[in-house]
Amino acid sequence: MNTTTLIVVAVGLVALLTYRKIMFDRIAGKAKKILDSCEKLVIVDVRTAGEYVGSHIKGAINIPLESVQTRIAKAAPKKDAPVMVYCQSGSRSAAAAVTLRRMGYTQILNLGGIGNWKYGVEGSQ
Repeated sequence: MNTTTLIVVAVGLVALLTYRKIMFDRIAGKAKKILDSCEKLVIVDVRTAGEYVGSHIKGAINIPLESVQTRIAKAAPKKDAPVMVYCQSGSRSAAAAVTLRRMGYTQILNLGGIGNWKYGVEGSQ
């Protein structure tokens, strides 16, 4: 690769990362507005139980990714209810969002990683 190609790739990567940050900030802001308006928001932490105990968003329930399909109906019986999913880095929450869409849920907010939540967490940390 020549220098020009490397520069173009680097600029593209920075643009992509900036776009992702902006999108996750918007999702977090939207979720916070829902919470502040007292509207019911189901917050689902799809990490392991151990990760959840370490830190989690206040009010979140822990449904590990492999259990989403079998346990979500109890937490969110209405498929038009807003549901926000998150994990550690965004991979598991993306998979959970796809599963929820396939199950018919219509208002899914994928926060990505817990680090995108700027409004405080609780747990043993």
